[in-house]
Amino acid sequence: MTKNPKPLTVDLRQEGATEKLLSHPPVLTSYQAGWNDIYMEYHHLPHVEVPESCHPTHTIALGLGVTVGRERWIDDRYHYELLHRGSVAILPAGVTHRANVRKPLKFMLIAINPAFFHQVAQEWCNPDCTQLIPHFALQQDPLLLQLGLTLKAELKQGYPGGTLYIDSIAQLLTVHLLKNYSNNSPSIKSYSDALPNSILQSVIDYIHTHLDREIHLTELAQIAKINQYYFCTLFKKSTGVSPHGYILQQRIERAQKLIIMNTTSSQDESRETLKWLNHNRQMLLDLYKNQYVAYNANGLIAHSENLQEVLELAKASGQEYSIYLVPRSANYIQVPFKLLRF
Repeated sequence: MTKNPKPLTVDLRQEGATEKLLSHPPVLTSYQAGWNDIYMEYHHLPHVEVPESCHPTHTIALGLGVTVGRERWIDDRYHYELLHRGSVAILPAGVTHRANVRKPLKFMLIAINPAFFHQVAQEWCNPDCTQLIPHFALQQDPLLLQLGLTLKAELKQGYPGGTLYIDSIAQLLTVHLLKNYSNNSPSIKSYSDALPNSILQSVIDYIHTHLDREIHLTELAQIAKINQYYFCTLFKKSTGVSPHGYILQQRIERAQKLIIMNTTSSQDESRETLKWLNHNRQMLLDLYKNQYVAYNANGLIAHSENLQEVLELAKASGQEYSIYLVPRSANYIQVPFKLLRF
């Protein structure tokens, strides 16, 4: 009797994970993005024939193209699906899966680390009694579609939102999976109140103290002593913006406040300095992403992630200089720069 071949193990946390599974590499992948607990690949294939495989992560297969027919097997069950834009298949860690599509297909794979899923479940219910349930792609999920497209845009633009933005998406997506695709759907309360003033102030003080480095959602939620999902909700009620949006605003405002303009600099000097920046913008993006640089028409003077350090080095040089915050990518928000004279 011939034994069935062992299913391929496909771990989206690893580079080139789907190369042994699909005929073409992904158009986009989060492997180099440095994300924690959530991973993504975007594919556009002429056809799909997926051999039997399993994932060590909880995986979402999300349709993104025109409607196509698809055969899918999850463990020993079979279903013929009409895969629409926004249709989702839920593949818990360890289940076997294979599929066939004989037409061009756009789709996304989103993976959640099971340890993270367990951690989030622990905040809502008994995680030892909570399991993700396999689902064929028989229905569309507008929220998962929105979150998937947000992750895709973030990758395409060079992940300008940073760690906390991805943390927030991972948290929201996982809570959504618990509510809608698990055997133990938690009760999510709706809060009309904001964070108490003392707690909000502690969070804001922490943000300002650590503004020069990446801030994780877990850090802020621990200060507020509530779970991450409720923290995001209550912080936005308190400030009018998300934690990620607030941090982005504060970084821009800090840069603008610390940059001092001397109006005695001539227009010719300003023009030459601007010309140097425009000519060398790609070099700055390649070498000094998310750093402050001091420069003038003759070249770079100093660079660091700490703005105060750059100011001190630039002042010590005795030269005129401008300060520029190099964005994370070419599409990131540009912070205005101004010429300084000392």
